[in-house]
Amino acid sequence: MRTLSGALVLVIAFAVSGCPAKATRDDCAKACDNVNRLYLGAVEKQSGSNAVLSKMGEAGAKMAQDMASLQLDFLRQECEQECMERATRDLTECLSNAKSPEDLERCE
Repeated sequence: MRTLSGALVLVIAFAVSGCPAKATRDDCAKACDNVNRLYLGAVEKQSGSNAVLSKMGEAGAKMAQDMASLQLDFLRQECEQECMERATRDLTECLSNAKSPEDLERCE
């Protein structure tokens, strides 16, 4: 799923970013909450589309949402761990202020 791979890219971005101004625990929590919220919203939107519903039915779409939610919960934990170890305040500010998954992908 494209949105989950995008979330994984962000976790990796935390791993390779420099540390001019290290992010705080609150910075990381806010950034990771927003990342999770945006990607879960994208998954819900995709799974609610007519194309998905016609292929999977409502029960299948609901199951896909539930699975994505569990994966995102795991990625959120990874996000916070990587963030606390390596992220900058600039990166967490960008992630916190993002309004869409596309905005998240522009954060570096």
